[in-house]
Amino acid sequence: MADQYDSTEIYVVVDGHVVTGFAEDSMISAERSEDKVETHVGAQGEVTFVKSANDVASMTITLKHNSPSIQKLQELYKAGNKFAVNVEDQNFDGDVSAGGSEAMISNPGSFERGGSVSDKEFTLLIADYEETFSGVS
Repeated sequence: MADQYDSTEIYVVVDGHVVTGFAEDSMISAERSEDKVETHVGAQGEVTFVKSANDVASMTITLKHNSPSIQKLQELYKAGNKFAVNVEDQNFDGDVSAGGSEAMISNPGSFERGGSVSDKEFTLLIADYEETFSGVS
């Protein structure tokens, strides 16, 4: 396991474009839309585990308002086509990644300008979301 963390070893690739110009704190976050497993409890207490086929997730990419990647993400939003997205954490020896092959931008975030650099959040919906944490020594 890595004994130190380097944020420059996190790579986000959207439709073949390596995203740059992240905001100061949170670069990216992703979360499944619903639990992968739920339970159903019968009237007499029998529990059945129900596996969900729903692999939809949302991902938020947070950029500085002057990031060069905003143009690419705006183009993808306007085109309304599906694209691949992948996040790779190279702080580990193994495969630590998240993403999917079918994503779309659902919200390009707010437009904000002021006395300092502001954040711009792009929200992506991913149809076939998968997280991997394997081969890590």
